Amino acid sequence: MTNPVFDSRSATSFATGPEDGSDRFGANVMPFGSVCGAPKGGPDTAHQIVNTGDKPLKYSWISTQHDPDVVEYPESGKYVAIAIAPGESFMQAHLLVVGRVHDSLDYWEGENA
Repeated sequence: MTNPVFDSRSATSFATGPEDGSDRFGANVMPFGSVCGAPKGGPDTAHQIVNTGDKPLKYSWISTQHDPDVVEYPESGKYVAIAIAPGESFMQAHLLVVGRVHDSLDYWEGENA
């Protein structure tokens, strides 16, 4: 991951190996090798795994994988809205929107109300 991310619907947890790196939660940096839980929420629960070494970083990740889901990237101001079903993966999602929060439209724009 390049930027911290937080989910509006999914909770995630992960365990990391002894390699060089850090686990970031909001403003806190956890020691590498921790077992962490990242609940759904806002910028205070944003999580990020950073590889600070020169070898590939190995970690295990478990997620509730709620569908649909909205993921926000607080440092870049981006979000992803995704609905995978009936597809099998992120790349086969039938709805995938990547945008910026400040580029939002009015709800009624383009509607015949």
